[in-house]
Parts: sequence; structure tokens; C-alpha cells
Amino acid sequence: MTKRRIIHQQIFFILSMALFFVFPIYKKLAPIIVVLMILNWLAEGHFRSKFSALFSDNWTFPTLFILSILFYGLHVVAETYTENTTQPYYELERKLSFLAFPIILLTIHSFRFKKGKGKWFVLAFLGGVLISSLYCFFQAGIKYLATGDASMMYYVNFSVLEHPTYYAMYMITAVLIIVNLLYREWKKIKKYHRYILIGLIPWFMLMVMLSNSRAAILAMGLVFLFLIIYMIFKTKRYIIGAVMLVLMIAGGFSTKYLMPHVFDRFNMGIGEVLKARSMEDIKFTNGTTIRVQIYYCSLELAEENFWTGVGPGDVSDELMEKYKEYAFRHAAERGYNAHNEYLQVFIGLGLIGFIIFMAIFLIPFIYAIRQGDFMQIAFILMLLTLFIFESMLQMQAGIMFIVFLLLFFHSRVRILSGNTPDISEHTIES
Repeated sequence: MTKRRIIHQQIFFILSMALFFVFPIYKKLAPIIVVLMILNWLAEGHFRSKFSALFSDNWTFPTLFILSILFYGLHVVAETYTENTTQPYYELERKLSFLAFPIILLTIHSFRFKKGKGKWFVLAFLGGVLISSLYCFFQAGIKYLATGDASMMYYVNFSVLEHPTYYAMYMITAVLIIVNLLYREWKKIKKYHRYILIGLIPWFMLMVMLSNSRAAILAMGLVFLFLIIYMIFKTKRYIIGAVMLVLMIAGGFSTKYLMPHVFDRFNMGIGEVLKARSMEDIKFTNGTTIRVQIYYCSLELAEENFWTGVGPGDVSDELMEKYKEYAFRHAAERGYNAHNEYLQVFIGLGLIGFIIFMAIFLIPFIYAIRQGDFMQIAFILMLLTLFIFESMLQMQAGIMFIVFLLLFFHSRVRILSGNTPDISEHTIES
């Protein structure tokens, strides 16, 4: 490998670490880092080698690459027919991650590192998540001490750096990375490092609870249930597994008494929705009833535009019309999206776009199951759960993080399969 290519490799390494670090702290820096990664990829050249590498490992890499390009291509085609004249290219800009990250990560040829380098990616992300959690906790604590209002420690008052669901997603991902690290590298990790990592798990779980995102708390519970069951059957330690299950269930029930604000959000409006026989029976406005109204309109729109959708750029306008048609005033005034990524994609791109979208997530999910990669399984399981309750790919904070981590986790074995020296160890090849 030439010195020039090693320099580009080191730039990629530094930029990747920076991206991991800034995701949970300051999302506005992420697009700048991605642009620099693309420029570095272009400046390195050797495009034939890169795209040859795309087909060199297994079928999932070219398949994911093609599906991602097709998914973005559908957005390009849809935007040429959009009726949204105020921001005609906003949706294309927002979905650029589906074009940029497959090119950067799935065509990796010379940007491969020794396996030991992986710890720096882990430290960068965990460091960013820890700083984010400490900042949110202390600023919320200061507001609570100043006002005496317990709500300052929950939801949007607590998660000031990002929407609570996205914030909680970062925390759950951090826990998954720690569990994977402890499980696979237990004997290699120094004792006091183990204590630190183990101590971070309940801390990040607490942050999820304080974010008070119902979707994220449900996702965390489902993911941890999967991890416990996986560990039980993998290690054959049934008694320890049973104890962990009991503790998990007890922790869920204790939420009602230790964190009443969290429990109240789950309980809010459920009784009214269950008793209702039609949409007209729902009289009160709260988070649960509004979400039901949104789903009702979204399902109707998806059915009316089953094959081709209305176009991603026109989903918001079409939903507004439905809200007004059914006099769902609060949803119309707030301009709510579908609050369900599956419905959001179906309304925008129809059946074909929905199938492509699902394949992008299910292919690495199935491959991870076959490879026994429980971290990737748990990560995608978390995403698929969050997609039920939120349109997670409608904000850059969600799109960039989800697409980058999805492809990085899937290709991390390739990324960390290098055997190249650092620049300081290198002698220029003739």
C-alpha cells in the first residue's frame, strides 16, 4: 500500500471517530464530517478496486448497495413530480445518507484497520454518549433545584440536545456496544475497565427512562429481553438468566412508584382508546389519542395510494388534508408526520418503495442471525421497534445515525480486517 493511500486511510479513521463522537452531542457537525469523508473517498481514487471489493466478500454487500441506491433513486423520481413547490429538494437532501454511506462503507478497499483499532470507535461513541448524558442530567438537575418541578427531570426538559426518542436511541445503542464488548472480550479487558463498563449500563438505562420516550422504553425492554434469552441459551446459565428476567420484570413494575411521570405517560389515554368504537368516540386530546388519529389518517392514505404513493415530499401536505377532513385539529395545527416509519414510507413511495425499504433492514438482520451477531440483531430489532411508534427517518439526527450504524455494524468485520501499518511504520513502495 502506498503512503498516499495510508494517509487517506488515516483520514477516514479520524473522520469516522469524529462522526461517532458528535452524533449524540452536536448533530450539526455530522453533515460536515460526512462531506469530508466523501471528499476523502473521491481524492483517494482507485474506483475500480473499490467497486471490485463490493463484490468480493458476500452477497449482502452488493445487494444492500443496490437497494440503497434504488431507494434513493425512487426519491429522486418522486421529487420530479412533487407538488411541494416550497421545498422541492428537501427530501432528497434529507435522504442523502442512503446514497453517501453505502458508497463510503460498502466499497471499502484500502480503508481497513487492524482489529485493535475498533476500540477507538467504541471509545469515541461511548465518550460522546457519556458527555451528552452528563450534560442533560446536570442541566435538568439545576432546573429542578431552581423550580422544584419534577417534570424538569423528564422528557423534553431533560433531553435538551435531541428529541427524546433519538436521545434514548443513542443510549440503548451504547448499552448494546458495551454488552457486546463485555461478552466477547471479557478476558482481555482489565478488571477496573470492566467495572467502569458495567457501571455505565445502568447509567445509560436511567437516561432512557428519564428521556420518557415510550417508544424507546418499549424498544429497550424488548431488546434486553432478547439479550437475556440469547445469553441464557448461549451460556446455558439458566439460573442466572432466570434471575435477570425476574429483575427486569421487577424493574418494570417498580417504575410506577420510582418514576411516576414515566408510568403516567404510558397510562395516558389508553383506557379511552380501548373503549372507543369509532374515531368519534375519542373526545380528549393527549399523546395516545392523537397518535391513534394520526394512524387512522395514515392508513387511509396508504390504502388510497397503495402502488405508487403520493411522493415523499407530499406526505406532509396529504396528511394535513386528512387531518382537516376528519377535524383532527391538534394534529393539523402541529403538522404531525405519520409517527410510524413503515406508514411514512408506504404513503410516500407505495408498495415497491416499502418492499425495498424493508429489505434494507431485513437482509442484514437475517444475515446477523445466521452469523450469530447478537449486537447487530439487537440493534436492528431496536430500530424495527422504534419504527412502529416514530418516523425515525424524517430528521437528520435519525437518518444519518441509523444508516451509518446499520452499514458500519454490518461491514465492521471487513473494516477491521486490515493488516496495514501506520504511516510511521511505512516505507514507500517503489
